[in-house]
Amino acid sequence: MPADCVPLQKDRAVLFHNRAVCYHCLDQTDAVIADATAALQLDPTYTRARAQRMNALAGPGATPPQLQTALADAAAVLAVDANHAAARHVQQTVPERLKRHEQEERDRMLGELKGLGNRILGQFGLSTDHFKFVEQPGGGYALNLQR
Repeated sequence: MPADCVPLQKDRAVLFHNRAVCYHCLDQTDAVIADATAALQLDPTYTRARAQRMNALAGPGATPPQLQTALADAAAVLAVDANHAAARHVQQTVPERLKRHEQEERDRMLGELKGLGNRILGQFGLSTDHFKFVEQPGGGYALNLQR
């Protein structure tokens, strides 16, 4: 890339970031993420754009991949500014949200698996509630049938 294009790229990054801030004021989270990401593609060192994207990604209703990206952005922001309050807040709260999402997904999957087991066992007059797993002292499990 020619050296005279570098200042233009930084200017374009600032423009994308400014538009992301405007979208933030309009509560258009997807547009904030898109424009902040575009700013970071033009200037990966642009900390304000990274912080803007981090806040948008860590907002309510964020998916686990978005939360992971928000955590990475928070680490990058803190590497530049160790006193950045929003980045510290994201680093403190997002891991718990990720664990909660993980637990909800695990519970949902186990519920579906239990439903499948009950449909199959129902043909024999049984259900998954008839089976109990008991932990053994040696570290294994024993399966007990209870009617």
